[in-house]
Amino acid sequence: MDFQPTQVEIEKFCQDILADIPLNPDNQYVINFVRNTDCGSACLDKNMLRSILNTLLTNAIKYSPQGGTIDFRINCTATEVIFQVYDQ
Repeated sequence: MDFQPTQVEIEKFCQDILADIPLNPDNQYVINFVRNTDCGSACLDKNMLRSILNTLLTNAIKYSPQGGTIDFRINCTATEVIFQVYDQ
C-alpha cells in the first residue's frame, strides 16, 4: 500500500466506518462512538486508516461477549488524532 494522505473530515470518516460494519443478527453488541473534542479535519491516508480501524473494530466485535459494549473513541489535539477501540 502506498501512503496517500488527503484532507479528511475525522468525525464523518469514523461514522462512515461504523456504517460499513456488517450487522450479524446472531451477535448482539453495542458500539458507542465517543468524541472528546471537535476534531474537524486532518491529513490522513483514508485507505490505510480504514483498514486498520476496520480490523480493530471487527476484532472487538468478534471477541466481545453477546450483548457486549464496544467504545470507539477519537480525541484530537492541534497536532494529533488519537483513535481508541475498547472492548470487553
